[in-house]
Amino acid sequence: MGKLILIRHGESTWNKLNKFTGQEDVPLTKPGIKEANNIKEKLKNAKIDYVFCSPLQRTIDTAKIAFPNNFKNKTFSIEESLKERDYGLLTGQNKKKAKEKYGKGIVKYWRRSFNLRPPNGENLKDVSDRLIPLFYSKINSLLKLDRNVVIVSHGNVIRTILVLLKIETPQSILSKSISTGEILIFNISSIS
Repeated sequence: MGKLILIRHGESTWNKLNKFTGQEDVPLTKPGIKEANNIKEKLKNAKIDYVFCSPLQRTIDTAKIAFPNNFKNKTFSIEESLKERDYGLLTGQNKKKAKEKYGKGIVKYWRRSFNLRPPNGENLKDVSDRLIPLFYSKINSLLKLDRNVVIVSHGNVIRTILVLLKIETPQSILSKSISTGEILIFNISSIS
């Protein structure tokens, strides 16, 4: 049975500033680089067959630090569908100030809801729709061969994957948070 390993990138400059980052391409901070090195240390004895990551620099840098052999051996793939959700109107805004401006409750639903979108942005259902082709073709094919697959991506993408895997529901995902540098490991033979 293969392992599916989900990893959120290390802290970015906008995470540090408490901004809605979304699809903005911002770099890792020094603590974010340290988190990537911690991922490398924690998984140093794991056999990693393939790494998929988002095209945003914070995930690519996290993956390169944590899994240098996969980059060297070309057992990695940068996938557009793993890009963070588009936060629309919220992009670049400070999270605390956005809560003051729009209301704490609505901002929570814009941030966490599976079905509610922020103005001009994406919800987790939109992310799910773009993830499904990658998941059921490339990733599932590797898992069926008992390969260990890593996905280095973003908090909302990982939350969406948890719903696709039926570990969370569209209702329960509202309260699920994924920290920068967090690693989630699942033994899985295929995605149903």
